[in-house]
Amino acid sequence: MIAALFAGGLALAAPPEVVELGRGYTHLYALVGEGVVIVDTGYPGDDVAVLKGLADAGIPEDKVTAIVITHAHSDHTGGAAALAARLQVPVLMGAGDVPDAAAGVNAEAAPTSARAAFMSRFFPETYGAFAATALSAPLSLAEYGVEAMVTPVGGHTEGSLLVTAGTTLLVGDLIRGGVVRRAAPRLHYYQLDTAAAHAAVAAALSPEITAVLPAHGGPLSPDAVRRFLGG
Repeated sequence: MIAALFAGGLALAAPPEVVELGRGYTHLYALVGEGVVIVDTGYPGDDVAVLKGLADAGIPEDKVTAIVITHAHSDHTGGAAALAARLQVPVLMGAGDVPDAAAGVNAEAAPTSARAAFMSRFFPETYGAFAATALSAPLSLAEYGVEAMVTPVGGHTEGSLLVTAGTTLLVGDLIRGGVVRRAAPRLHYYQLDTAAAHAAVAAALSPEITAVLPAHGGPLSPDAVRRFLGG
């Protein structure tokens, strides 16, 4: 079948290039195909960093077609309102987190350790509110010019989602990398439902995946993630 497609002059759509838009506390990405989809927008004020990252990567602002937010926490949503207004593109989120985004408040997620409970004092609880398109089922980003799939899974927050872009899996905060050993998978500091978060990652780890990108730390190898989830 595939050979026949190529013989007939048709090529399978290429997966997008995954470009990191700077490296701060939260990793922010652009999926670059015929269009460009931004994945997460950092803390309030980080819209400036996202725009600089696009410029540094040679990506014109008018090529951006959508913004995907992996979940409604201030280190992911902070620049969304400003970027959506400037770029005039839709914001896509898991349905469970859309009300939080509309109110500009963090979605519920409990600390997974005493250290995390202490750290939470230093993170912004609010951000610029914005309207988002609610996703309650997997969505292809092909209509935005990017051959990737967004899947709402819950776990970290009610509306958490992950993104599959070719052989790369972007997992938001469903798991994290280490602070020192960045390539070592770790339990995230905050989870609404740890078992659901980890099950979602495990289900998405198809044999084709070659890289797992968390929002903190990483990148992670699929085998390391499988060992962590099986432990």
